Amino acid sequence: GNLISSNSIHDNWDHGISLISNANNCIIENNECYNNARPADRLANGIYLFGCPNNTIRRNRTHHNDDTGIHIQSGSNNCIEYLNRSWANGDHGFDHLGAMNTIHNGDVAYGNFKDGFSIEGNATGTQLHNCIAIDNGLTTNEFNLWVDSGSTTGFVSDYNIFWNSTTQAPIKYIATLYPTVSAYSAVSLQDAQTLQVNPLFVSPSTGNFHIQSTSPAIDNANSGSPNWPTTQPGMARV
Repeated sequence: GNLISSNSIHDNWDHGISLISNANNCIIENNECYNNARPADRLANGIYLFGCPNNTIRRNRTHHNDDTGIHIQSGSNNCIEYLNRSWANGDHGFDHLGAMNTIHNGDVAYGNFKDGFSIEGNATGTQLHNCIAIDNGLTTNEFNLWVDSGSTTGFVSDYNIFWNSTTQAPIKYIATLYPTVSAYSAVSLQDAQTLQVNPLFVSPSTGNFHIQSTSPAIDNANSGSPNWPTTQPGMARV
């Protein structure tokens, strides 16, 4: 039942925020976690959960961490993540490893060294709605979305944007690389409404993820998806 809110957490020699050993029903919101790194290995995440179910992670900014922006692991089941932005991290934007039933809504992964959304290690029941992942893993042959064979059960995904500015395949589903969202969708039966287009962020390399007025993301989300936030900071949704 802890609330961790509105902090700037950076340049630590381990994770920025860490929940372990059954910390549950907590809210992690409105934090900025960056430049966290262990000196001898790449294991420091912006936000890290291990064995901690039923937590909410929302409206955080995680970037330039040595490992993953937000890492959900081993028994951290039934967590909800929405309106987070994770970019320029040394591993994944969002990593799921042996954690079940994570629901994402409106999360953004950009320019991470490896996958934008990595769903692996029997991370069953994961859902992605209204998320955007672009230009992840461009130099490492990784992907905007990767779902391994043990995590396909209960996987639900739609109304997202997966796009690369290069010819790098945006998706790996089980063992196959898919250069187009439509080809992956035909096999997985997911992401029928998902777009493969440039969302036209204002300046993602500097952390400005506002979208331009001509963005194809406008009016292409689904307000009926699970855990859709009815309000956002400073304004009500239309």
